[in-house]
Amino acid sequence: MATPWSPPGWMKTSDSMIGGTLRPEAYQPLADYFAKFIEDYAAAGVPIRYITPQNEPLFIPGGYPGMFLSATQADDLIRNHLGATLRAHQLPTGILAYDHNWDAISYPETMYADPDAAGYVAGTAWHCYGGDVITQAVSHNNYPNKPAFHTECSGGEWEGDAQAGFAGALGLVIDTTRTWAKGTIRWNMALDENNGPTNGGCDTCRGVVTISKGADGKWGYSKTVDYWGLGQVSKYVHPGARRVASSSDVNGLQSVAFQNADDASKALSVFNPAAAARRFAVHDGSSWFRYTLPAGSVVTFSW
Repeated sequence: MATPWSPPGWMKTSDSMIGGTLRPEAYQPLADYFAKFIEDYAAAGVPIRYITPQNEPLFIPGGYPGMFLSATQADDLIRNHLGATLRAHQLPTGILAYDHNWDAISYPETMYADPDAAGYVAGTAWHCYGGDVITQAVSHNNYPNKPAFHTECSGGEWEGDAQAGFAGALGLVIDTTRTWAKGTIRWNMALDENNGPTNGGCDTCRGVVTISKGADGKWGYSKTVDYWGLGQVSKYVHPGARRVASSSDVNGLQSVAFQNADDASKALSVFNPAAAARRFAVHDGSSWFRYTLPAGSVVTFSW
């Protein structure tokens, strides 16, 4: 999944990769840029499955690349330029609408309400920094054929200690998939020991892995709490799996369950954010068992 932080400056009203919005005469050149980008990455062995027209289109950073792009502008870009250009190039890459926070449900739904744009849009990309995750479920109920993808939510120093960071990563997976997300990304994927490099943006964000050079001069990586939060589910939930109904928020426990398409196995992750152990029962049809989960711990069952 790929998203630009800014088009080239000459396409924008600011004449810079910082600030501004898209010039009317640049809509088709930007669509052509997308097609070339997708083709060249595929040629290099990196197929792009989804794109979004603009990362965080309602936020204009003051000191690093970004661009304002209204819902009306995005609708015009997709309807009259980007969608048709990708089809003309016979590219299978899907377009995801929005790519920003839960607090502006009207943004992607502007495209869904436009029949000439809706056919080009494969779903909505959501971020976690504003609003509430329940917005994904509301949008699903409004447009059930337009799936949700959670494409950015950073862990970072503001969360507190490692336990809090782990809870944030795991809670994100549980909350977003329970509200119809087909996938969840913890951003960034890899950073150095100084939370960088940056281009003027977040300097307190944490990577899923940390890249560093050891005493022997060799580069290596270490896994952060975000890695373990994601891995607790992704190790047991295979590509193509479907979330299945399960109870959650019972006795303070958070959970999510899936059925894998490849081998019909089931996976259930249960997280106990409380300060004390919790005992619970798992029922599946006529089978059941009991389990005691220590404070702050997670367990994933597979059967």
